[in-house]
Amino acid sequence: KTRLNHARKLDLAPGVTTIIKQAHAEQLVNWRIGQAVLAAKTLDQQEGEDDRTYLQRVHDDANTHAREAARIGTEVHAAIESHYRGQAYPEQYNAHVAAVDELLRNYCGEDADWQPEAGVVSPLGYGTKADCVSVRNGWLVDFKGCDGTQEQLDAKRTYESHHMQLAATRDCIDAELRCAIVWVSRDHPGAAAFCEVDDDVLIQNLEMFRHLLGYWQAKNNHYPWRAQ
Repeated sequence: KTRLNHARKLDLAPGVTTIIKQAHAEQLVNWRIGQAVLAAKTLDQQEGEDDRTYLQRVHDDANTHAREAARIGTEVHAAIESHYRGQAYPEQYNAHVAAVDELLRNYCGEDADWQPEAGVVSPLGYGTKADCVSVRNGWLVDFKGCDGTQEQLDAKRTYESHHMQLAATRDCIDAELRCAIVWVSRDHPGAAAFCEVDDDVLIQNLEMFRHLLGYWQAKNNHYPWRAQ
């Protein structure tokens, strides 16, 4: 894994996610607390087990569920990417992919020339990958895995981290792109929801992201590509 000493030596830049993590994410903290509470409800403290050992066991159990959810989310994401590359993917994700494809056709046009996982960089000193972008049709889309029914996905809201990710990625490609989050259910195949993010929200969050980028650069005393 690349570390800061490598970045300084090779003039490497951080990714968008690294920069966004500089800001406190209340919804993520609450989710982690919820996972720990659920784990504690299912695990009894054993006779003679001290609190420290018990709490570590609860922590490990909560992380196991989080890792499993992340694994499924990664596989769904990979299936969507393979679909737009014209490659095969596991049949178990057919419904997930079909739901996403229908949404993109309905909202973004039948003829969109989607480029999945497009690597992009900014002269400000960061890089990222665009989940799916069609410059011709003017759309940038980011896929987010979650659990829930169609009704629950339709009611989901987006957060600052989503907005900053889209805004920072868009700024690397074309500031006129329309942006959306597509929620894809991990546990209800075929459930997916399309949520466009307003342009004024993206403009505000790009400014927020740039301040976090400046904070990260000053904190680490590393300013990638400044000379350029």
